[in-house]
Amino acid sequence: MDAFWILQLLILVSGYFALAEMAFASARRTRLAPLAEEGSLRASLALAIKDSPSRLLAATQTGITAAALLSGVFGESALKNIFASGVDRWIPLASTFKEEIALTLTIALVTAFSIVFGEIIPKRIAIAHPERVAMHCAPAMTLFIRAMSPLIHLLSWAADRVLNILPVQAAPAVVSSEDILAYVDEGERAG
Repeated sequence: MDAFWILQLLILVSGYFALAEMAFASARRTRLAPLAEEGSLRASLALAIKDSPSRLLAATQTGITAAALLSGVFGESALKNIFASGVDRWIPLASTFKEEIALTLTIALVTAFSIVFGEIIPKRIAIAHPERVAMHCAPAMTLFIRAMSPLIHLLSWAADRVLNILPVQAAPAVVSSEDILAYVDEGERAG
């Protein structure tokens, strides 16, 4: 597989982790819990992942960062020579700086594609359909979290130690008005 196709795959991998991160952050427990109670394994897995937000963030950021770093490596391999040849051909006066120009264009293009296809589009999809996306991502994210468990535990532990030193507290659980209304409805039904 040549570097160009690997680059595209890495941007998609980064997009998957960004999609999963936003979906789990946006998915409402009040919508997942009834599905889990009805026997949905995916909803149960999604709820289990939501129960460990520190591990989720460590997992998704590991995937996003690894894919981004490798995208830089494969992006340079896939595109730099093409841009250098283009500078020689279309801007011969700039040939002295063709390597620098080619590297700058490569970084700009890889960054733009990574932002659009690896961040913005996946996150917009996740925000539009958080529970559905979270349930879709739950099995693969569960496997990834288990496979990377030692590293995720270490990263999560390190983040917790740093947060303990800082004069800030971790964010409390946020309850939306929709969650409150769902609790009220559930209470009325239960009597």
